Amino acid sequence: MPSPFQKPIPPAGSIGRESGVVERIRNLIGVGDTPEIGEIFFGDDAAVLLAPAGKMVVACTDAAVMGVHLDPRYFGAADLGWRAMAATLSDLAAMGSEPWRALVTVIAPDTTEVIDAMEGAQAAAQSFGTTIVGGDVSSGSELSVSVTALGLSDPNYLTRTAARPGDSIFVTGPLGGSAAGLRYAQSNDTAHPELIDRHARPRPRFREGRCAVLAGASAAIDTSDGLGLDLERLCQASGVGGALDLIPVLDGAQESEALSGGEDYELIMTTSRPEELVRMFQAEGLPSPIRIGLITEGQGVTFKGEPLKAEGYEHFSH
Repeated sequence: MPSPFQKPIPPAGSIGRESGVVERIRNLIGVGDTPEIGEIFFGDDAAVLLAPAGKMVVACTDAAVMGVHLDPRYFGAADLGWRAMAATLSDLAAMGSEPWRALVTVIAPDTTEVIDAMEGAQAAAQSFGTTIVGGDVSSGSELSVSVTALGLSDPNYLTRTAARPGDSIFVTGPLGGSAAGLRYAQSNDTAHPELIDRHARPRPRFREGRCAVLAGASAAIDTSDGLGLDLERLCQASGVGGALDLIPVLDGAQESEALSGGEDYELIMTTSRPEELVRMFQAEGLPSPIRIGLITEGQGVTFKGEPLKAEGYEHFSH
């Protein structure tokens, strides 16, 4: 089936209506996969997708708003587009699924920000093996990007609900990099560009999530809102408690940022087979996951024997 994305991109100055913006986006996204026979990506009222035989489709959605998720003094529309895509895909990674398709909606005050945001979203989609197949655009007073992502999974996948007492708790890497990156950006400290990049352009942990599935992990969640809050959510969903003996802090970050800063998008994993989890990560050439504690009976999370307050980022907290 011929690709529908062959027309040249119209110059930015000629975009004055929604149809022009949509056409420019169609061409921007045209570097993605070619639809299979019977599929429709852009150009109709809805996308039509053909899922591979034997695969389960995992769906999630997330949104990023300029001024809430990124500080507009230091980051641009393309960063917000990347961030929205990466944050949504991270939910797929936490369930051990593979990225597949995405729909992107951009609301912005002007067409330039629409295109910039879509460029960022497309760059992230390409980086993580996802094809954008549709979406929407609209004018509005604030820049926001919403992403609906579809992943593919075998019948074995991870949830928040299956952690059991005695399971070891792991994270895929040290924490606090995103919050530290924002702190460095706001203080105009250019000595830590890698941390600023972690804040603006996070990377979901797909390979790690898949390794966790193959190693028989019992539960998982990503650290989108902070270790303390996200671990508490996992424990509540599973009806268990947790006892931490370590909070791994990334170089350049602070313990408070690792605990409650959020937006690291590392994975918290629980398993009754810790040796197998470590072995699987090493076999795949990934850094070894870090053991940080144990799932316990009861409720609540402790750190070194003391109750740990479930702190992290929460929308509508005021």
